[in-house]
Amino acid sequence: MDSRTRRPRQRWRTILAALALAVVTAPLASVPAAADHAASFTLLWIRCQDQNESFSDEPYVKVNLVTVRQFNDVDTGETHYFLQGPRNFDPNPPWNSNYAEIQLWENDSGPDEFLGYGYVFHDAGAGEHEMYFFSSRGEYILRYAVNY
Repeated sequence: MDSRTRRPRQRWRTILAALALAVVTAPLASVPAAADHAASFTLLWIRCQDQNESFSDEPYVKVNLVTVRQFNDVDTGETHYFLQGPRNFDPNPPWNSNYAEIQLWENDSGPDEFLGYGYVFHDAGAGEHEMYFFSSRGEYILRYAVNY
């Protein structure tokens, strides 16, 4: 065999060896386990854009049907902070760690008024986000952070 036919075969073997190595090691590449699944979320603040009543509102927030914070004496233009730590996504049905349901209510002397709901999704992306509750009963903005 002369040197002219040996070189193309060596290159072909080198290419095949590199391809085989890439195919074998690709599935072994490390992928962060929670890269697409948030570990927790944090409620940061709520701002009243337009209050429900001629006197101050008393809004409260529920996460997955459980009241987590009530605010008193809230007027248009005011921002109130939750001052709470992060919350884990609930692993139980129906949430299954995929989302959290946030409800906003207004405490009244009669039946409380439901102002709306929204969802915090585990894959919303890290960082701060806003949720809007705009209705004829009041307008609020809720800011939260998704934590990975």
